[in-house]
Amino acid sequence: MRTKAMVIACLVMCLFSGFGSMNRANAMVAGTFHFRAYFDGSDYVYIQDAGGEVWYEHIKYDYPGEHSPYSSASPAATTIDGVDWYPTWDRVTKLSDKYVSSLPRNYPSGEWTALSITKITNASDSTQSRGPVTIEEFPSSSNSYTAKVLVNDDTGGIVYGGAAWYEFELSWEAPNLIPEYPFGIIAGLFALLPVTLAISLSRRRRA
Repeated sequence: MRTKAMVIACLVMCLFSGFGSMNRANAMVAGTFHFRAYFDGSDYVYIQDAGGEVWYEHIKYDYPGEHSPYSSASPAATTIDGVDWYPTWDRVTKLSDKYVSSLPRNYPSGEWTALSITKITNASDSTQSRGPVTIEEFPSSSNSYTAKVLVNDDTGGIVYGGAAWYEFELSWEAPNLIPEYPFGIIAGLFALLPVTLAISLSRRRRA
């Protein structure tokens, strides 16, 4: 009976050690979030899960998605990783609804880091990206891992006339949680083989 109890205890310990080795961050995964929109004034862009969810907080002048470039009849879309989005707004809170990605990508949920931001300019368009684009808050546990980016078309005492296209890329990386094969379980089972054989032999001898 003692031998059986030892075998069971050993097996339980092996199982726990095997499951403990699963879902461990054993690598890093990196990517780029691409954003383009038509701004007049300044707005915050909130980016969660490395672009899986995006929304606006309006600061000054026209709301993004409610004015038209180049005298066009239709409002300009916000383009997120190549997908057009037309935000709707709550005028009281000055917050937009959320864009939720439907792309077949595995966005990191939770811990990711905004490494750098690159403002994209177009030399042929003098009205593009006139002001700065800056990361105001980096993702952390205190803000539910959300990057806060300021797009400022009204800065430094300079008031630009009209709106302009702003485009940026946010480079990020995150832990790659790949379930590891539970080697502890396999090793434990092999370790139990001699004990199992010994028990089997002892039973045969008694018989």
